[in-house]
Amino acid sequence: MYGPILQAHGAGGMIAVNSLGKSRCLFSFCRDGSGKCVSAFYTIDKERRLVLSSGDGVLTKEDIWGHMDRLSNDPDFNPEFSQVVDFRQISALEVEPEDVRQFAERNIFSPRSRRAILVKDDLQFGLARMFEIHRELKGETGIRVFRTFDEAMDWILIGKAAS
Repeated sequence: MYGPILQAHGAGGMIAVNSLGKSRCLFSFCRDGSGKCVSAFYTIDKERRLVLSSGDGVLTKEDIWGHMDRLSNDPDFNPEFSQVVDFRQISALEVEPEDVRQFAERNIFSPRSRRAILVKDDLQFGLARMFEIHRELKGETGIRVFRTFDEAMDWILIGKAAS
């Protein structure tokens, strides 16, 4: 089974441990260069060619722009990788529909990448679908919205195996 195993918060940030299947875990430490904990963070699994993005607490448009900047400048990042975005730990979204349109204008992933967006409620689902539709209008067809981690990972990993 895929999913979160442990999350620990401390003065220096947050550590998250997530299962990626049989005997595979990813460790994430949430902290930017200033030493402050950020609401949006990621882990790159180079072996699976996968970026796992997630967040915690209140997520703002500035968090999302910063996340995109940090990820695109990471030397381990490859635009051809797939992505799972996990919004289930977000307690509030300070993002407007116009922000979603602007996020969709800037794409740091390849149009051939598979991207799964994992949500916990109808508001997140609606905003994620807006993003998906905006990207589809630009010819990108590899984005899907899911409500369970297992479905998202199955779609990402099975799709990669079929490629």
